[in-house]
Parts: sequence; structure tokens; C-alpha cells
Amino acid sequence: MRKILIMGLSGSGKSTLAKQIYTVLPSTWLNADRIRRSYDDWDFSYAGRLHQAVRMKTMADVCDDAYVIIDMIAPLEEMRTILEPDFIIWMNTKQSSQYKDTDAIFEPVAADLILTNFEYDINDIVSKIR
Repeated sequence: MRKILIMGLSGSGKSTLAKQIYTVLPSTWLNADRIRRSYDDWDFSYAGRLHQAVRMKTMADVCDDAYVIIDMIAPLEEMRTILEPDFIIWMNTKQSSQYKDTDAIFEPVAADLILTNFEYDINDIVSKIR
């Protein structure tokens, strides 16, 4: 199983890209907002963010599909380390979001693929993931 992390600021296009990849690859798609909603857990403190990363990793690790797509902001390097992704896509399409507290803590990303706009070839992205 290969873990694909699609991360970036709120509104950067993470879920849109995740949905497109999900329709092409044999995969499970874990969306951070849906997971938080299912647990009724909207704690965005430092501890809450790390807890969400651990929860997402635990869920990903039990998936049987060839790929797991993790779609979350993941603003902290520590969160990305916890997730242990095999491939990181940074949706670097925005410089700020409606969540200023998240924007303020967002740490630079060593990504495998950085997208700076919404014009991309999904087949090219999937070939890079494989």
C-alpha cells in the first residue's frame, strides 16, 4: 500500500484533486474534514492537530487498497512525519486562507510534486504517483 498525501491550505484544491485521483487509482480516500465530522472533533489546537494526524495514519495503515489518498491541510512537518506518506502533493495554489491560525503555523514542505495552479493533467500526476 502506498500513502499519497495531498496537502495545502484550506481551499487550495486538495479534495478536488483527491477525488480525481481516487477515480483513476484503486484506492481509499481519507478526507480530514469528513473524518473530523464523523468523530465530531473540531479541535485545532497543537495537540488536536497531532491527534488528527495519528488518527489519519491509523486509518490509512489498515486499508487494503493499493493506494490510500490522505487529503488534509497538514500544516506542520510533525504531522507529515506522523503520516509517513510515500508521496506528497502540495497544493500550493494559495498564499492565505480563511483560517489565519493555520496560515500562521504552515511550515515549508519537501514535496514530491508541487502544484501552483488548477491546470494540471491528472494522467501525468497519476503516472508520477505510480
